[in-house]
Amino acid sequence: MKGKTNNPFGRPRGVPNRITSEQRQWVTKFLNDMRSDFLECWNLTDPDRRVGYYLKLMEFVIPKPSSITVDMELKQLENLLSKAPQQAIDQIAEKLNELHEQNNEHDD
Repeated sequence: MKGKTNNPFGRPRGVPNRITSEQRQWVTKFLNDMRSDFLECWNLTDPDRRVGYYLKLMEFVIPKPSSITVDMELKQLENLLSKAPQQAIDQIAEKLNELHEQNNEHDD
């Protein structure tokens, strides 16, 4: 047995671990506290570099296309599930499970 825990089933899927949650809170507080300093530095930064920094920052607020593609594919398959014969449902269910696993890997 790998490790012992009071929860034999582990952390539920999609629930961030405590450390990740604490780190996000710390980073959020830090960024909020440093907002005015950041803007001062931003205005002093070379415009060419500013574009690169801007694009990097956008990655934190705009989801990557692969995530959107997986979500759209999931919705289409779920729609087909409601109308398909049993054999097709079994195949779709397998594909849905694969997509859910891929999507959860991106979220963790």
